[in-house]
Amino acid sequence: MSGFADGSPVTQEPLWNIESHERYRNDLPRPAETALPCCHPSIGPRGMSALRRIRFWLPSLLALSAWGVWGVLHGGFGNASEFWGLSVAMVFGSLIAGTTPLGGGVVAFPFSSLAYDLPAVVGRDFSLLIQSVGMGVASITILMRRLDLPWAMLRVAIPTAVASALVSFFLLAPHIPGLFVKVLFAAITLTAALVLLDQSRQGPHAARGQGGNTLAVMMLSTVGGLIAGFTGTGTDFFVFIAFVALARVDERFATAASVLVMAAVSISLTAGLFLGPAPIHPVSLDMWRACIPVVVFGAPLGAALCLRLPRTYFLNLLLVVALAQFVAHLWFLESARLWLVTTLIAFLGIYALIQGKGSTRAHLEKVP
Repeated sequence: MSGFADGSPVTQEPLWNIESHERYRNDLPRPAETALPCCHPSIGPRGMSALRRIRFWLPSLLALSAWGVWGVLHGGFGNASEFWGLSVAMVFGSLIAGTTPLGGGVVAFPFSSLAYDLPAVVGRDFSLLIQSVGMGVASITILMRRLDLPWAMLRVAIPTAVASALVSFFLLAPHIPGLFVKVLFAAITLTAALVLLDQSRQGPHAARGQGGNTLAVMMLSTVGGLIAGFTGTGTDFFVFIAFVALARVDERFATAASVLVMAAVSISLTAGLFLGPAPIHPVSLDMWRACIPVVVFGAPLGAALCLRLPRTYFLNLLLVVALAQFVAHLWFLESARLWLVTTLIAFLGIYALIQGKGSTRAHLEKVP
């Protein structure tokens, strides 16, 4: 059995635990020290045999085949060709989804609601549809690689987030004005970008067990699910904060875990879209058809690219996108500028409180 340099076997400790993971990193240097867990040398396509390369891309190929069969059975793809610009934008959206704890909705929602001047509900539905495919494929890839994730916390986060998202989607969202949804999305996206940059610059966290933060994970998963019911995204961000700032999980493994949670939420709400009483807006379906070929390869490609590029490249890209969409919302939503700024300050304040609580806990645990 292979082990660390000090003689202890690799399998004794979970890799999501930062202390064992740091020792693993010291024994096995990687091209980019800031790469995500989905870009671990045993996970990414680099260095794989031909068979493993096929397995890595198999979920993407199956999703693309299903997309083609659907088009043939329905006599084409409707008006999907009209949204080629959105397909180009989703190249960046899928890369962000593959390298950060944010789904492709970070690009899908503002581009559809502002660039195409569509109602917020259309942008939300499109975000859910495209994330159900892109993040679904990414989740299958993660599960196939058998990552050592904090499964005890995931077993709390996934059902909690899905349940709250369904309640928000069917009971609350129909009564929420579209302007509020756009303000909420703009503030959450910029907050997420700033938080991720802050986390990347803080360095390693102290390790914590999986069971000590069940209530905190449940609360933030509930909030993330409620927001996803309004905007189509956001759950992964709140789960990431719960895992990293409170549970002290290494950010690489927290990112992979957040992808699983957001995929479960997106797939559940997408099922609600197709099975619910209200029909899906045809424009949402056309945009979805136009972008599927991009996202099914973009998310795994983003995971592969971060093998060769420092993760800061993608975080900077995310920050540029978040700032651009926030400024665009400020420009187009003149009547909501004060609400945009106030909501952003409120979210940053909540993060500061959570981060302070997590740091205090970690410090107290070090005191004998």
